[in-house]
Amino acid sequence: METVTPESNSAVIENNRETTKELLVKEDNCVEDNGMEKENYASPEVEEKLKEEKGLPKSAVKKEVGQRLSQGLLSLYLLDLQKVASNLTELSKNQNILIETIQQENTRFSEALSTYSLENVLTRTKHYQTKLMNIKKEMTVLYDRSAKLKKQALRLQEQKQKEALQREQLREEELERERQLTAKVASKS
Repeated sequence: METVTPESNSAVIENNRETTKELLVKEDNCVEDNGMEKENYASPEVEEKLKEEKGLPKSAVKKEVGQRLSQGLLSLYLLDLQKVASNLTELSKNQNILIETIQQENTRFSEALSTYSLENVLTRTKHYQTKLMNIKKEMTVLYDRSAKLKKQALRLQEQKQKEALQREQLREEELERERQLTAKVASKS
């Protein structure tokens, strides 16, 4: 007996579909009026048709009908089920990858939290901010002092220059007086 697989040609699949539909329609005719199914798997016409085709006894015909129905049903849904199975496999792989990634991120996050507790970081931040403000104040004070010292240095330099200029002028005046005094003495002789 041949097995129907997704790789079978489309003619065999179509033939099985038609046979399955035909058998299902004839099976529906086997149901009695009170809703109970007959003991037979197929109607007498189907059994006779199969007997003529295969030359099989009645029990073998029932098995053949069951097998054909199974094959037809499988051929109808096998491709779709295989696609669904491959999609589910792919989804489960992706889900496993995502789970691993999330676990790694959770591990990194918990390590970061244990290393740098939020309260500790905030306390250090506040401490360093205070330190920074103090340094800025000191820099401002130092800048003001240096500006004052520069002004004072300029004044002192100007004052020293004036004093040096005055001393120079006094020396020149003294030298001039001495010249004048020494020049009068020379004129007597």
